[in-house]
Order: sequence, then C-alpha cells, then structure tokens
Amino acid sequence: MQRKFTKYSLIAELSLYLTQHIKNEDGTLTIRHSPTEISQLLDKATDGMDRILCEVNQNNDVLYDYLIPKLFSLMYKVEYEDGEPREVTKYLVKHVSDDGSSSDRPYFEFVFDDDKYISDEDQNFKQFSQLSGNGKSFDLSGYGFDSKPELDFFRTNLFENEHIKHIWFTGMLTHGQSEFLVRYIDPESHALRSYYPDFLVEMDSGNFCIIEIKGENLIPDADTQAKAEYASRMFSGKHGMAYLFVPSHNAHSLLMEILSDEKSIQFGLEQMHEDERHGLF
Repeated sequence: MQRKFTKYSLIAELSLYLTQHIKNEDGTLTIRHSPTEISQLLDKATDGMDRILCEVNQNNDVLYDYLIPKLFSLMYKVEYEDGEPREVTKYLVKHVSDDGSSSDRPYFEFVFDDDKYISDEDQNFKQFSQLSGNGKSFDLSGYGFDSKPELDFFRTNLFENEHIKHIWFTGMLTHGQSEFLVRYIDPESHALRSYYPDFLVEMDSGNFCIIEIKGENLIPDADTQAKAEYASRMFSGKHGMAYLFVPSHNAHSLLMEILSDEKSIQFGLEQMHEDERHGLF
C-alpha cells in the first residue's frame, strides 16, 4: 500500500534519516541538517516540491531508493588523502516498521571502487534514470560492479542493444536487499545457500534472460557449477525465460552475439528448443 505524503510529512520522514543531533562536550546539542534545511533544499530543487511529492506519492520507492540517498550525497562528503584509493559509498534505505522503529541501522551500506561505480546522475547515464521516463535501467540510483567484465556487459547492452527493453544489475544486492535469488546446495558443506545472479534482462519480445558473468578461472569451481545448475533448473525451459552463464572474456559482446555463440554459454539453454531460443528477440 502506497503512503500519501504532504509536504510536512515528507520533510518529517526525510529528517528521520538525514538530521543529526550531536551532543557537545559542554552538554549542549548541535543539530545538523534540520527539517528547515531539508525543506529549503527541496524548495530549490529543479523539479520543485510539487513534482517531488507527485513522484513520491505515485511510488514510495522513489523516496527510499532515490530521494534519501541523493540528499545524503549532497549533505555529506567523503574526503581522501593524497594517494589514497578512492571509494564510493552508497546507502540503500531499508523500509522500517509502521511504528518507525528499527533494531539496527535503517540503511544498507555499500562500498565500491569508483572506477566500477555508475550513478544515474552521470552525464552519460542519466537518460536511463528512474526519473528520465526512459526506464531502460537503474532501479537504484547507482550500480556498483564487482568486476570490469560486468561493467562492460552493462555498458555494451545498455547503449548498443536495441532489442533490450530493460537491463538491471542485480548482482550488488547480495545481503537480504533483494528477493531475486536462487537457493542451492553447497557441494562441500551441503548447506542451503543463496545465489544472486548478476543481471536481469527483459527483451522487447517480453521474454527474460537471467545472466551471470564469471571469470574463466572460476568456471571449474564446484560452487560455481552448483549455482549454475540450480539456476538453470529454476529458469531455463520455462516459457519466456532463459538462464545464461557467460565467461568474462565474452562479456563485452551484445547479448544476441552471446546467444549465437554456443561455446560461450556454459550452462542454460540446453532445455530450450530452437524456436524458443530465437524467440527471445
């Protein structure tokens, strides 16, 4: 159920996450980023308060996944010493209970290398942001990739693949932030574990590809093969779905090129008929 905010209730909700109350040594209290300051920031926004309210009330996820992280990045700055490796810290807000209580931090914290992080505010990518109306990607305000091959696959298929309707990077959500997962049995411990594929792709045809990018050195690993086996069972052969396992050397390619190269696909598609395979596009 979507919550309906007024200007004042929206500012109050933002203040829960952004306002700091700092106790000084003399016992006095310093307030940073008060509700008044938050209100002034929203009033100065390009879209204006009315547009922000409209977007938030249409979909509350805009508030928690976009607006709060965006304001946080404006209010707080990470500084580096000369020569220190640069990192990007991203915060994903958790949904709190109805009474506003939370047993731990009300957000997830991610840290990425800055050369593997893409924000939907970047000049080259903002055309695909949640607020652009395009919607080809960015269900979050930014993606942090584990490897360059993952980033290469995303860039190539975001910009150059006209057959793709949506491409989402899901591989960064691996600690309870997403329900998009595969349950599998660890071949060594025999324990039940969770596996989070790297990409979910929707084609213009309405069919879906679930894609995993993996380094060649990890392909023979028993755990890697167990993940692929269970994911292939879960997705492949079902109407309109395919699971693709792509070695990293081929990750720079367009998806249709990967599909046509049988040697590049280690798992998945075996259960699909030729007409179903070509019907992905």
